[in-house]
Amino acid sequence: MSNKVTGFFFVFIGCIVVGIYISDLYGWTDQAEWFVFLSDYISRLYEYVKGYIPIFLLLLGLFVLIRMIILSFAMGKNKMTFKPKPQKPLHPADTAVGRATDEASVSKEKEKDRNETIRELHQQQIIKRRQQVMDCVIDYVELTMAPYMKTDELHTLCGNIKNWDVSKEFALSPTITNGQLSTLDLRHLAWNIGERFKWNGEERATFIKLTFPYEFRDLEIKSIRRNLRQQGSCTIPLDIPERGNYKFHFSSEQLL
Repeated sequence: MSNKVTGFFFVFIGCIVVGIYISDLYGWTDQAEWFVFLSDYISRLYEYVKGYIPIFLLLLGLFVLIRMIILSFAMGKNKMTFKPKPQKPLHPADTAVGRATDEASVSKEKEKDRNETIRELHQQQIIKRRQQVMDCVIDYVELTMAPYMKTDELHTLCGNIKNWDVSKEFALSPTITNGQLSTLDLRHLAWNIGERFKWNGEERATFIKLTFPYEFRDLEIKSIRRNLRQQGSCTIPLDIPERGNYKFHFSSEQLL
């Protein structure tokens, strides 16, 4: 585009020169006079323009100064604005490794959640079965001991069972029977109860000794422990649960 403009400019100048030459050749105008006129016009134009040059330079200086102020303000604002560094494009292999890592993390989280759910369900099952065992034992004790104990004494016995199963540090409250049961009957009772709760021999002997201190006043815990399963004539027989079961083998008719 610039080459065309330059060409047009030279053509325009050439046309003017040719026109002046032809005019002078045919006497249409005086070439010398024309150049004098042109020189005088250029001189007057220069004088005219020269008066406005200081104003033009002043305006130009003000424009440059304002432009510099605007650019400085913009540069300072850009410095205050955080610009994250452009990230290097990931290699396809790196992307695949990252995706595999993410999938592995998600898989581990799912496995962790699944394991937590399984543990919670298992714990709930343990608590539920423990409560079922407790309900069964309390029913057995109430049905077995109601003929031989007062109501408040029987409630104390059931409370001792519940608390002893929770903590062996619990201070057992003493109770008493009506005297119709032998120590063999009470030892069988302790064994039957402890077998459902998986109490060891020491715990069963301690429980029955502290719960019935009057009946076992002449026996030590070691002696009671050795004779928990002693056979003999009794009112409360041993009740050995089936494998994996906790229920008792008795009926109300057998106990009355």
